[in-house]
Amino acid sequence: MRRVLALALVLVALPCLSADPIQLPLNSAGKVTYQEAVSVDGVAVPELYARAKAWAKAKCTPQAQLMTDMIDGQTSAEISFRDAFTALPGNKATQVTVHFILTLEVREARFRYTLTWFTVAGPKDQKEMPLEASLDGAVPKPGSEALVGDIHARVYALTSDLKAAMARPSPPVGQLPAK
Repeated sequence: MRRVLALALVLVALPCLSADPIQLPLNSAGKVTYQEAVSVDGVAVPELYARAKAWAKAKCTPQAQLMTDMIDGQTSAEISFRDAFTALPGNKATQVTVHFILTLEVREARFRYTLTWFTVAGPKDQKEMPLEASLDGAVPKPGSEALVGDIHARVYALTSDLKAAMARPSPPVGQLPAK
């Protein structure tokens, strides 16, 4: 009975140990791109635009660069900015700054986010290089799997927060949003 139990435990644990590494999503040009269209039923463009602006203002770092901010009457709007986060923050020798461009496109009762143009800059020279180039090569660079995992986790957290913010109504003028 113990052998059967031990074998069952090994068979259950084996797939967890040999899990495939995270694959970052690539667009047709081979660039890392996260993109999703999200429905927000019954919400007009001006309200979705206001929610997107409030979210961006709350979540952007002080170093973020606003690239576009436009609303086309009542039919569409777009906000695009360049921002960054620190990946692998535990070790100063291996941490990198990951820059990205986030574009929010708003249409009636829906929005689409696109995160792309990822670049990484090392801790020493801060010279930026495309994320794809830093991960490319026959021999993976040390820490590249951890970097991919960290980027994926941070993008997931960012987009989850965005979806939640876009789903709830904007607070009245002068009132802080609920946390």
